[in-house]
Amino acid sequence: MIDGMKDFEQLMKVGELSKKTGVIYVGGGVPKDIVQLMAVSLTLKSKNVKIEGKNGALRESTGEWYYPHKYAIQITTDNPVFGGLSGCTFEEAISWGKISKDCRKVTCYCDATIALPLIAHALCERIEKRKCVPNLKKAME
Repeated sequence: MIDGMKDFEQLMKVGELSKKTGVIYVGGGVPKDIVQLMAVSLTLKSKNVKIEGKNGALRESTGEWYYPHKYAIQITTDNPVFGGLSGCTFEEAISWGKISKDCRKVTCYCDATIALPLIAHALCERIEKRKCVPNLKKAME
């Protein structure tokens, strides 16, 4: 059974358990929007109390805590000139608090069937073994 709300709850738990978050957008649309919402929705889960151990920020105008993504990669063929990019540019995401102002980010304007295999191959060549693998079992309960 597909349960969109359960998926969102699990994503919020991943965000809550992670000290820093990063995103890789392949295309865009609803999946991109849901992952971006994690950064600004954690305040609802934490009842607007700072989550200890997380690098959050306080929005002065509303008094709400938010937890923007620190890393972002976007692979897309959409052009922002015509309002595309399946949601928003990184600059717009920064203005909403979804992406950190000092985020390490890159947008790759390319078809995902070309870019994603090249990126995966490059990572496999450079990284022999992941040093710190997160335990996400708590998020899946």
